[in-house]
Amino acid sequence: MAKENKLYRGDVLEVALDDDGSKGYIIFLDTHRNWKTSLFGLIAVESKQDGYKIEELAGRDYVAELMISIDSEWTKIGRLILPDDFVWPELYSKSIVHKGKIFVYRYGESEPHKELNEGDDLENAQPKQIFFPGSLIKYYRKVLRKKGLYNKPEPIQKEPIQMTEMEEMSYAGVCGNVWSYYRTQINDKKKSITVATKATVQKFSDELSCSDTALQLYMGIAKAQLEFDDIIPEIKDEVLKRIEEEKNYLANEKWLSNQADKIKEELLKPKGK
Repeated sequence: MAKENKLYRGDVLEVALDDDGSKGYIIFLDTHRNWKTSLFGLIAVESKQDGYKIEELAGRDYVAELMISIDSEWTKIGRLILPDDFVWPELYSKSIVHKGKIFVYRYGESEPHKELNEGDDLENAQPKQIFFPGSLIKYYRKVLRKKGLYNKPEPIQKEPIQMTEMEEMSYAGVCGNVWSYYRTQINDKKKSITVATKATVQKFSDELSCSDTALQLYMGIAKAQLEFDDIIPEIKDEVLKRIEEEKNYLANEKWLSNQADKIKEELLKPKGK
């Protein structure tokens, strides 16, 4: 995935909801000053191939407010004026320990302030995860269907096109960017493993402010170090710990979950095998 261009509050991006060209729209709401995560509103529109002009989107409700890692292919169509008194939504996640329990967090806080049961009213709480392009589009279609704004059935999963590892990692968000940067430090800059690790963590230090992206940072480093057959013990311990802590997040991110399983398997292999 290409690096996100500079966005300003109110910028609207047009996204393709399906292969037929149905249009959806997300609006940049704000970036949290501590977490460094970008929050977008999914605009409530009846999807159509012709799409909408920017002025037609003004004043519309949102069907969700999500943290999103954007795709460079999404087109910015303009900017809308947002109110100054923006309020960050609460976030929720299902407990991975207590079945049927849901924890609700205030934005920017790591400890939940409320515990609910599945089926309880979540009020304005939004999913506590960062959505990558593929999962975002699926979620957008889902919430539009609930509002009666999108009536096409979910497409049948096609056989994926085989990509090289380099091509695959270019779409892999933070994990892929970290992996690529670390390999550059070793291959092109000829830095030692210790110096390369330090440089990579420093380069992506902002990602440590959010547990989801911190996991991806350490996964990217661990994946690269495993390929060079030179894993630092501290990186091994950190990524194994975070994989366990983020099971709920990984359950919603198929690609990352598969990568985490592969990395974990390699890290736990007895030496010499």
